[in-house]
Amino acid sequence: MNNLFRAPVLGGAPQLLVRDIDSDISFSSDGKRFAFMRDNDPDVGKFQFRTANADGSDEKMFATGPMSEASRFVAWLPNENRVARPEYQIGDMLTVINLFDVATGQAKPIASYKEKYFERLVWLPDGKGMLGLYQDPSSHYTRYQIGFIAYPGGQFHAVTKDTNSYRTLTLSGDAKTLATVQQKTLRSFYTFPATGMGANVPAPALPQEKDISDFAWVGAGGFYLREEQDFERVSVDGSNKSVLLSNVGLYGIDSCADGRTVLFSWEGPNEAAVVNIWRTDANGGDAKQIPTGKFDDFPKCSADSKRVYYTDENNAKLMRVPVDGSSKPAIIPGTTVANGIVSSHDLGVSPDGKYLACVVTLTPTNGASAGVQKIALVPLDAGAEPQTRMIDPDPRVKGHLSFTSDGKALIYSILENGVENLWMQPLDGSRGRQITNFTSEVIEAVHLSPEGKSIGMIRSQTESDVVLLNDTGAGAQ
Repeated sequence: MNNLFRAPVLGGAPQLLVRDIDSDISFSSDGKRFAFMRDNDPDVGKFQFRTANADGSDEKMFATGPMSEASRFVAWLPNENRVARPEYQIGDMLTVINLFDVATGQAKPIASYKEKYFERLVWLPDGKGMLGLYQDPSSHYTRYQIGFIAYPGGQFHAVTKDTNSYRTLTLSGDAKTLATVQQKTLRSFYTFPATGMGANVPAPALPQEKDISDFAWVGAGGFYLREEQDFERVSVDGSNKSVLLSNVGLYGIDSCADGRTVLFSWEGPNEAAVVNIWRTDANGGDAKQIPTGKFDDFPKCSADSKRVYYTDENNAKLMRVPVDGSSKPAIIPGTTVANGIVSSHDLGVSPDGKYLACVVTLTPTNGASAGVQKIALVPLDAGAEPQTRMIDPDPRVKGHLSFTSDGKALIYSILENGVENLWMQPLDGSRGRQITNFTSEVIEAVHLSPEGKSIGMIRSQTESDVVLLNDTGAGAQ
């Protein structure tokens, strides 16, 4: 759970303003009120669009809806009582920016884009347009650039066009200077024994590969690599690289134990507004779409290679479907938790195929300021209402769940002081232990080898610089 505080600029005790906030905030022109979003509270599966006084008092809800329409970004229109908010995958549009009336809760679309995904929005002081961070097919949705959206009309103009990524937007009062954070992410790929890496940090396994963002094992003989532009197959020593799919933007990937099937989430060749699970053969051929949702991600192959478990991001549900697509997707029984949400979508499937594990967050009770993290151990194929076991993980649990090769323990990541490591926790209730000793960076992906003897891991660090963009008057909108 996130809480909102304010603190004096020159120092002093911070003041709690709002508990349980799930978005950025945006102030009205007079600075008296701000708008924000709250998700899954008090109703799991719904969001609330709210305002409050500058001191956090007098909270009011003015709009609500299903979590499939939730957003993390709000922007109050200057000198008016209306707030803009992006929504995603509406019809055939990837992003629709709606303008909400704070008094009535009524909304109207002011801009729509089929191939642009927008985040943080900042209005110009005169209200004639806004700046926003966006992704598009030019980088396969891997980097954020800055764009301008005219109002009214919704015409779009790119502000930056480079190989960096940008996060955050702050505009000066005269709209002449824009401050932003320019970022570059560096990644390293490691392999080490599943029992742990010992005291010393291993050398990167594929030092020449700098753009890997996910991977899957090819038996014990190599890896499938997801890079920014290509989907590749490479031997364990980095040799014999071959491109399976070129110029594609993929999301999560996994390989099946049969050695013949590779799974990945992809917007497909034509529709940027729809992401589905696809399968190919081991050489990247015979690509076929499996489910038909709006945003299906994090595929995980079943132990017998016959089913795909995945996350329906649009509806926040864990789903399963046959690999051959012979029947419709269905919610995995036992994964809809009363008064809780699945908070990490990296699923673990036991080697015998009998259990699925996921991290869930139970909503706060009895005045608690934060939800309780649990690991749900869900029996598969145990009927419509299986008896889900809740396990208490290490309090630092982050995600990246896997079962050990004997099925007797779980491996997951823990986060402490901005650094992620792996923790092994036996299912018999005995004490767990940390099995890696990295002193920097975070984890982007973790996968155990098919025989369970090795762990592959992608770690990343992000270099950030604050940059100022000044309006020189040339080419002004």
